[in-house]
Amino acid sequence: MSNVDFNKMNVGSNALYYHILNLFFRLILQRLANNRSSCKNLENGQEQRQLTQKELQQLKSEQQGLNQLFGGLNPYHFLYLLILGAIGAVLAFTIDATVFFINSHKVKWAHDEDFNFYGREYISRDSEGSGVPEMKGVLAGVHLHKFLAINALVGKWVGIVAALSGGLSMGRQGAFVHMSCVMYGAAICVGTVATFGAPIGGVIFSMELTSTYYMVGNLWKSFLAGMSSIIVYHMLHSIGYIKIPKHTQFSDININHEMIFFVILGFISAGVAGLFNHVLTKLIFLRVRLKNPYISNRWKWCCTVSLFISFIGFPIHYLHFSEKKVQDMFFSIHNMETLVDGDTWGDPLQVFNLVVYCILKFFFIVLSISCPIPNGIFAPVFSLGAGIGRLYGHILLKLGEQIGVKLIQSEAIYAVVGAAAIGGTVTKTVSTVIIVFELLGQVDQIIVPVMVGLMVGMWASQGISMGIFDVVIEFKNFPYMPSLGSVAAYSQKASDIMNRTFMYLSKDSKIRDLPVVLNKTQQCSVTIPVVESEEDKTLLYTVTSTSLRKYLFEHYRLVAQLLDMPVKREIDQYLYALTEVNDKNPANKKEISVDPLIHMIHEEFSSLDEERREIIESFWNSPVNFSDPSLQINSSPFLVMQDTPMSKIHFLFTMLNINLLIVLKKGVIKGIITKLEFIQKRKSAVVQIEQDKKKQRRQKRMIEMGRRL
Repeated sequence: MSNVDFNKMNVGSNALYYHILNLFFRLILQRLANNRSSCKNLENGQEQRQLTQKELQQLKSEQQGLNQLFGGLNPYHFLYLLILGAIGAVLAFTIDATVFFINSHKVKWAHDEDFNFYGREYISRDSEGSGVPEMKGVLAGVHLHKFLAINALVGKWVGIVAALSGGLSMGRQGAFVHMSCVMYGAAICVGTVATFGAPIGGVIFSMELTSTYYMVGNLWKSFLAGMSSIIVYHMLHSIGYIKIPKHTQFSDININHEMIFFVILGFISAGVAGLFNHVLTKLIFLRVRLKNPYISNRWKWCCTVSLFISFIGFPIHYLHFSEKKVQDMFFSIHNMETLVDGDTWGDPLQVFNLVVYCILKFFFIVLSISCPIPNGIFAPVFSLGAGIGRLYGHILLKLGEQIGVKLIQSEAIYAVVGAAAIGGTVTKTVSTVIIVFELLGQVDQIIVPVMVGLMVGMWASQGISMGIFDVVIEFKNFPYMPSLGSVAAYSQKASDIMNRTFMYLSKDSKIRDLPVVLNKTQQCSVTIPVVESEEDKTLLYTVTSTSLRKYLFEHYRLVAQLLDMPVKREIDQYLYALTEVNDKNPANKKEISVDPLIHMIHEEFSSLDEERREIIESFWNSPVNFSDPSLQINSSPFLVMQDTPMSKIHFLFTMLNINLLIVLKKGVIKGIITKLEFIQKRKSAVVQIEQDKKKQRRQKRMIEMGRRL
């Protein structure tokens, strides 16, 4: 059968699959909707007609059958995960197809990096960057304004299409993760599958990136979404419009002297990864902090980087290749000069071209990632590692030919090891190994070299730099919970890091106390302790600031109709500054002063008649009814003793994903520890410990120099 007939057959098969899936979803969703509405009507007593006992028994048996079919999972969640995986694959295919179409018309349209910036600027500024660090923050409980909005999805799609078609050295994985997570939290797996077609690696990659401790119950859900994504991924790519990356057949590799070369490549990868993270961090820091108009200005920086990369990369033909094509060339067991378009690597010398590629690729990636546009890090770093590994293997091959000894079997295996080692050490993810196995379709032949190279690189890079995603989290000050770091930090206790000055209420608090407390709570929802009295701070329970606002506004409405317009206007303006909407958007926050406003209100009260003034005074002096249903009372908050070690506090914040711990001593509250304050004090403690170590080393050197003199 010819290639055209084969593609037509695939198109027909895909159309059949689509119709089957469409029919399945329509029937299941319609049946589930009917069952759900029937059950809801039964519970609420709103059934329009009287069901017979036989119909009721049949409805219950169908519901039990669905629960058994979906393993106890909500059937809507089951279908939602399947649809999520399919949508992620469709988004990836549309991006690939659009980039392929734009590249075929690039002579007419030139480079499109500016369209990337326009998409980010006018559609959604929240679409800039990789999105993976923000995802880690979101799953850790951080509220990022409009990060999961539909505008971010559209801006991400437009931006990544423009960036890839424009020739910037950036990947798609972070963008796919962000686009998918707009729909569901388990979508890091879907984003990885949509990028590489690696479902198993995507699941493990999502486990490494989403949390410090992974909920095993979510594992099969990630596999379900990954399965749906990989099926649609292969169905769409079987059309023939976009090619799936080629598999490379390696011969069996014996454990011999080459293990030494793989270990050396691991150390090289650690050095390159540390240098990459350091340079990228410094560049982003300088671009944000410096006041130079060509660096700090978003427009000028994007245009400058676009023009620089276009000017440097235009005369070099192999820099025009896509990431997938370059990876196929580097992973090929044949000489690259014999491949299609491979003659460019041998003119004038393959070693020279590989060196030029690695150096330029390094700086192109750094410059591209520093732009405030949608991007990805993993794919271009993966290609950089493949190039460095291929260069390393080619040098060993030529060296063996010079001395008349066969040092290595194939230079392609070193490209694979380099890609896995550098990609894993830059992101600090071991799942890169699984992604490589799925990309190449082989395990037995390459498992030992890849594992050796990656493990050596991960071990050597621990003392050089953090993972690039953790660096971005630190730079953006997201309250993400990394490890404690220094062993000396474990010696601290809750009493050393707790905040002794905190806002609280007593069971005798008045309405006039609520605005004072709410004014000083700057977050969207803050937990406020309630104690016995001002003198006796025995903890009773906690209440949220959100419910306090609601309680205050409900009681204010009862007396608002008795106020004159000037007084009502001033109080309305004051209370509006305390609204929950005002807290959610940082740009709309207002700094308000309680005492002057209260004093002004009292002056306005003096002009009222005595009856109304008594009503207002009774309102402000009325006690807070903590038994009111609108107040969300928590009678069992998370508590620790003041001698609790810092390691246990870190464990509680990480595992339970809570935002506040109350420190007690014999039932009396002594302070509070918030997640944000804990992270900040952990950083300062680690910095102080490092400074003390440097000071001790300096003193030892001074003592040794004194003894020598």
